[in-house]
Amino acid sequence: MWTTLSLAEPFRIIHDNGFSQDEATQKISVVCANTVQSIGALIDGMKALNIPFASKQSTDYAALIKKTLEKKEEFQPLTEEMYK
Repeated sequence: MWTTLSLAEPFRIIHDNGFSQDEATQKISVVCANTVQSIGALIDGMKALNIPFASKQSTDYAALIKKTLEKKEEFQPLTEEMYK
């Protein structure tokens, strides 16, 4: 489920002037997918610990993240709904 960047890549960013524009564009889907997957893990943890969401809006966002993960769409471009 988790997609990783190689261990050398952070060092490349710091010490070797980062990625070319093409390389950076290729990494965007991996970074977005990892972010969505991480938020999903936090949501699961909140549920396991019976931690409620602070608002209905947060509950709605959590449902959107879970739906995205269930459909295995985390590597797709983020939807307009996710940017709200």
